[in-house]
Amino acid sequence: MLNFTRRGQLRHLIHSCFVASFALPMLAQAQQPAADPEVEEVVVTGSYIRNSAFAQNSPVDTVTAEDLFESGAPNMGQYIRDLSYTQNTNVVNIVLGSADGGQTGNSSFNLRGLGENSTLTLIDGTRSLNTLMSASLPEIAVARMEMVLDGGSALYGSDAVAGVVNIIPIKQFEGFKARTFYQRTEDGAMENMTGSFMWGKSFNNGVEYVGAFEAQKQTPLMMYERTREWEHSDNASNSGPVGSFKQLTGALPGVQVLKPHGGKHLPSSPVLIDRDCGQFNTGFLPRGLGYNSNPSGTKYLGNCTYDYSIQHAYSRHEVNYNLYNSVSFEATDWLRLNLTMNNHYRLNHNASTGTSPNGGNDRDVMKIPANHPANYFGFDVTPWSWRPFGNSGGTLPSWYNSDSSKPIHSDDAFNRTKLLAEYDIAGSWTGYTYYSRQETKAMGDSHVLSSSRLQLAMSGQGGPSGKEWFNPFGSQSPLSKYYVKGVTSNSQEMIDWLMLADQNRVSSRNYLDIFETLATGELFDVPAGPVQLAVGFQWRDLLNSDFANPWTILGENYANSQILGARQKDADYGSETRAVFMELEIPVLETLTA
Repeated sequence: MLNFTRRGQLRHLIHSCFVASFALPMLAQAQQPAADPEVEEVVVTGSYIRNSAFAQNSPVDTVTAEDLFESGAPNMGQYIRDLSYTQNTNVVNIVLGSADGGQTGNSSFNLRGLGENSTLTLIDGTRSLNTLMSASLPEIAVARMEMVLDGGSALYGSDAVAGVVNIIPIKQFEGFKARTFYQRTEDGAMENMTGSFMWGKSFNNGVEYVGAFEAQKQTPLMMYERTREWEHSDNASNSGPVGSFKQLTGALPGVQVLKPHGGKHLPSSPVLIDRDCGQFNTGFLPRGLGYNSNPSGTKYLGNCTYDYSIQHAYSRHEVNYNLYNSVSFEATDWLRLNLTMNNHYRLNHNASTGTSPNGGNDRDVMKIPANHPANYFGFDVTPWSWRPFGNSGGTLPSWYNSDSSKPIHSDDAFNRTKLLAEYDIAGSWTGYTYYSRQETKAMGDSHVLSSSRLQLAMSGQGGPSGKEWFNPFGSQSPLSKYYVKGVTSNSQEMIDWLMLADQNRVSSRNYLDIFETLATGELFDVPAGPVQLAVGFQWRDLLNSDFANPWTILGENYANSQILGARQKDADYGSETRAVFMELEIPVLETLTA
């Protein structure tokens, strides 16, 4: 709810943010007689002028805290997905479309399905650096959400083509309130649980304090746990741990570390499918029906397919923590101050395929010499459609999950502070000034497969001793009839040696500073009503910093960087905007305003 007192004078709260060419919804409190306990709320959208005739006709939908609570939805994302004017929120993402389409509890508003970047999301009237609903506020501290359903690009900017959403927090509360929510699938494959608390106190000296905390956890739902949906998805790759190869001629002797092998693939030479492709699936579940189904792949159009979808989640595992604090102070009869702080932290514990294929690195860089003890072709070959690790039964890095997937941990932090001053100037004139400072930080840890070490290991120079071979063929698996322990097997020490740690790394860090000041009121009266004016100044400074994986910079990240050609580097992007604006409204007739 808005922060104001009922002491018999005009109170209103205008929360706006024009950046480049967009404006914010404005909220105002109508003047109440001292004896009247009712508070009339005036919502102004599409205009800086508090009583604008244009704003009064804007289509606005308001969702209150009671609406959210009574719906039974565990979060705002679940609630808004069923609204008629929201479509394709990523809480119901097209998870069958790709391995990266897992559902999360971190949806953004998407009015009319025009895209999240076309819906401007505001928190307490201020543009937010993080538009995810889970990062906005603890939902127990949300007073209401106001959604402008008209396209607002002419006034709000290009990112408001679909409309504007303003999430308004509670700033006045007395007592303690708690809410908990728990849901699970019928078979218990996935759980979602939320606990939230809010506390507040009104002091006699004009100080209002409100605090809230929310913790939310969602457990994963793997693709193989929903076989009906998997059959529609049927995600498969032409590159599997039991893969295909091609003859290589003219390769340079030895190992060219982080350089091309110098050989050529004869156009006339056929793609050589691993002889183990499809040979040891007996006794396992059919494709996609379990985490270890179809371990040796299936021959299809000259490749040995790999059902990578069994290592991905329909619903990702994540934990969210959100802390909100608001302190308001009525300094004088004409000056109100407010300080709000929001701190959000999200932990993602995801899973992905052990390694992805990399055709450029495989075909131009990786060489399996003819003298490789597991190379049954008798000549040099190079991987053609292949990935180093999968569910074929071969040795995996010791920190991989039991379903052969690779664990990926990533954390995101969002901190937001806003200091607001509202003041009555003279007569009908009022104004506000605020400054907001926001920061987002993305961190994570995982392991990457070293390109140079993989090159060395394929030529018998791998492992801690520098004398081990890495077997890329299906015969590395004990399930293969060609398996020979100590000859075709890959030792645990050598497999772990291939991996490079990528821990506690900051991948991006962004900052947003916003300053805005505005004054609005009546100039003079004409027969049809008062002429009104709003004038203000806005400033915004945005800095985005992206930090490349250090192993990618070196060309060592086998799956995600090319050894040849340009490599990813750290990058900084910044933009600064200053704007002065004025809005004038002249009533011509009772039914006509310019």
